[in-house]
Amino acid sequence: MFRLPLAALTLVLCVVCASPGHARTVRVACWENPPLLFRDQQGRPAGLFATLLEHTARTRGWELRWVHCTWPAAMRMAREGGLDLLPAVAYSQERTAFLDFAELTPLVNWAQVYARPGLAVRSVLDIQGHSVLLLPGDIHAQAFRTTMHRFGLDYTERPASDPDSILRALQARQADLGVVNNLFASRRGALYSARATPILLNPIEIRFAVPKGGDPLLLQALDKSLAAMKADPGSAYHRALSHWIGEPGGPSLPGWLRTALWAAAATLLLFALWTVALRVQVKRKTRELEEKNRHLEREITVRAQAEKALREAQGSIAGVIDAMPSLLAGVDAENRVTLWNRTAWEQTGIPRPQAVGRRLDELLPHLADVLPELAAAAQAGTRRHLPRRTRQAPGGLRHEEVTVFPLADTGLARAVVRVDDVTERARLEEAAVQGEKMLSLGGLAAGMAHELNNPLGIIVQSAQNALRRTQDGIPANERAAGRHGVELAQVRAYLEGRGIVRALEAIREAGARAADIVARMLAFSRPSASRRTPEDIAGLLEEAVALAASEFGQDGRGGFHGVLVLREYTPGLPPVPVVRTEIVQVLLNLLRNAAQALLDGGPRSHPARIVLRTGPAPGGVRIEVQDNGPGLDPAMRTRVFEPFFTTKAPGRGTGLGLSVSYFIVTRNHRGAFTARNAPDGGASFTITLPLE
Repeated sequence: MFRLPLAALTLVLCVVCASPGHARTVRVACWENPPLLFRDQQGRPAGLFATLLEHTARTRGWELRWVHCTWPAAMRMAREGGLDLLPAVAYSQERTAFLDFAELTPLVNWAQVYARPGLAVRSVLDIQGHSVLLLPGDIHAQAFRTTMHRFGLDYTERPASDPDSILRALQARQADLGVVNNLFASRRGALYSARATPILLNPIEIRFAVPKGGDPLLLQALDKSLAAMKADPGSAYHRALSHWIGEPGGPSLPGWLRTALWAAAATLLLFALWTVALRVQVKRKTRELEEKNRHLEREITVRAQAEKALREAQGSIAGVIDAMPSLLAGVDAENRVTLWNRTAWEQTGIPRPQAVGRRLDELLPHLADVLPELAAAAQAGTRRHLPRRTRQAPGGLRHEEVTVFPLADTGLARAVVRVDDVTERARLEEAAVQGEKMLSLGGLAAGMAHELNNPLGIIVQSAQNALRRTQDGIPANERAAGRHGVELAQVRAYLEGRGIVRALEAIREAGARAADIVARMLAFSRPSASRRTPEDIAGLLEEAVALAASEFGQDGRGGFHGVLVLREYTPGLPPVPVVRTEIVQVLLNLLRNAAQALLDGGPRSHPARIVLRTGPAPGGVRIEVQDNGPGLDPAMRTRVFEPFFTTKAPGRGTGLGLSVSYFIVTRNHRGAFTARNAPDGGASFTITLPLE
């Protein structure tokens, strides 16, 4: 008995809940898109979609809250959740990313291109170079851009606020062309003097939409309402189409007007056929253009790859040229520099940008005589290697080899000059020649010493015996004098009076000196048998200085009388295994020669000075003895280690000091011994002794 009242109560609650007091509020965007959606003169929403939506809202009990805005603002609010429904939205696959669309389509629309008065436009190709008005965010605008891109046409895009502003700007000749949707143009186009062109674009479906993830019940209700209205010829849908899109029916037209309409229809049909043919031609041209574009893109890709490979090859070649230790300079037919590598930059201090374009003899004056060789090499097409040359450089004499290479006609350089600094090679060659010479002379000296040793011994021994046999107080001498009836004292007086004793003394001294020379000559061929011990190089130098000072006189400052000795010792050098007496002898010879060169050189403008240096060397220790004397001329430097070569006055030297020193260092100690001129003048001798 309670079922009937309970059912009645449930029905009443349902009715109450569905009453207008509980109506659903729907936020709807409204923008200017006549005749689909716009605001009338009273500011109320109007148009086809406004009519359909208000009809559905009345039947569903919705309360519509219209949000008046622009189309871009509506799209932004839809993304931000500020709207529930968007009417009159063109459907596209791209927009489904942020909008959900209704299933049914109230209307199909397309775009048409309008032109300013006096501008003839018959196809899309005529748009090239003109200004075009487009609505920001409009789907027709995007379709227009895509079409122009496919045809490869250039135009100037200008924004517009609404379709009316496009037609007004065209009428005022403020732009050349504009893209307007067909429904608007069919109703409002006649109000302006803008001309419709035969260019139609982008047929699209106009539907209701909600923001992505919005209420699907809104779209379902709209689809259901629209399906019912489409099925009823007298529904609000058909009345709205008749009112906003066209007005069928009405009084019958006069015959002449019908004829005119038929003629217009035929014209339109022909125009449509012509448009179709034009579209076919445009498609064909489009395919041809696309194929040409693809071919051009392939050519561009191949050319870009070739240019990249060329740049990489040029960079690699430039890197190789810059990495070469030789000076490279390319010249053209007028001897102007076209190639200048990094070595040339470093040796001359002239950067590449400043060198290119200048004459070679201006940049490298010492190569002025090479210019004729450049011309000859370029003309003959053969490489030319010029003789080694020597020039004075800031750091001393430099030896250079110059090679000229001809080039094929490249439009840049006709020949390349390569300059190689072979100073070190020349020094090594000089040292090798010196070593061979010393070995040969050493063998010769050894042979001569052996041959001279026997007669020299007889001479010295005979002179000693003669002096001994004339001395007083020796019984054998007195007995021999008695046997011959003479007095030994008288014989002695006679010999001294006639200078025979002095002659014998001179013979003995000369013989001893000759024996010393022979002993030194034998040092060339006899390897040292002395035992080596680790010695401090600085201590050996100080010992040699002390011996030299005892010979030349002490100055009280650790040097010689009249010669300043400077010490530049590197601390922490390891002991070197040497024969102490031999190395001290070598250092003493160097100090003697330096002191004699300084003290015998006459008046000087600066104080006499000897610098002693020590330092590390690869695998050993370096000793340098440098003076500020007259130095060594080239001829002297090549012979300074030869036996018997001396620049001293006769009787002051045998010419064996440096020769013996050279063999002590190079043969007995497996070191190196070199001579050169110091950068600031004077001679510099360098000894390198190995640690093992």
